[in-house]
Amino acid sequence: MADRKCVGKKYEYCLNDKLGSGTFAEVVKGKNKLTDEVVAIKVIKRSILEKYGDDILQQIQLEVKILKELANLSKQTKCPFINRIYEFLETANNFYIVLEYCNQGTLYDQIKKVKKIEEKEGIFILFQLLQALSLLANNNIAHRDIKPENVLIKDGVYKLGDFGFASQKSLYQTHLGTYPYMAPEFFNSDSYNSKVDIWALGLLTHEILFKELYYIGKSQYDIQQKILTKPYLLNDQKYKISEQLKNLLCKMVNKDQNARISAQEALADPIFDFCKHDPRYLNIIEAEQLNWNLVNQDEKS
Repeated sequence: MADRKCVGKKYEYCLNDKLGSGTFAEVVKGKNKLTDEVVAIKVIKRSILEKYGDDILQQIQLEVKILKELANLSKQTKCPFINRIYEFLETANNFYIVLEYCNQGTLYDQIKKVKKIEEKEGIFILFQLLQALSLLANNNIAHRDIKPENVLIKDGVYKLGDFGFASQKSLYQTHLGTYPYMAPEFFNSDSYNSKVDIWALGLLTHEILFKELYYIGKSQYDIQQKILTKPYLLNDQKYKISEQLKNLLCKMVNKDQNARISAQEALADPIFDFCKHDPRYLNIIEAEQLNWNLVNQDEKS
């Protein structure tokens, strides 16, 4: 059995239980030793500071700050659609962000695995993620890297995760993200707002429904030029979805950020009426209420 590593007094993990990795961190499966709850632990080596400097440290601190604020906001609003932080820990060698474990992987995995996601199911996924974006936008938070790999699934609930590129202010200047999902204002404007996330979610929904990236190219520059010049149109006969959904997606993937629909406005679309009465959604909300009641009891004790 591989050696298990302890993180503080409560958590432990095995390096072999890797869930994912990126440029600056890897995510491993861990456990709360006091409760036996399975968790995800984002491990960031301090040695990266030597290579990338204090900018990375500031981004880690900002990510943790935003995650903690979102955890509090999710608790207040009973919003279960954001991957929750449990704790942030530091050692001489590493930073650790302890997160909610999502047992069904990512939306990227799901898109690759299934032959087709039906329109009704795609709308139900969009409904959940719009609620996450509404919470972010209401608090001047932009995720800035919406893509299938950053949507986690736990017991059928879709949760926005990986806030490594997130920031919190009314206007932004830094240009970052994943090219096929980046809004035009990343390239043609001095500043942008959290509506870049709506654009990305619109294109993500397109990918869910049609298993294709709308903006593709041979290079990042090629993709950028298509984002700036190619309108988002669903006139082709291969796009067999309702006119109502086509209209909503076109409002989300609008090149004019001022005219682009907001998350709150999108949620008011009648297309989501069935979601609000779907037994799965009602069960999600009920489970979230019970979960936060247990958290409150633990905090009091």
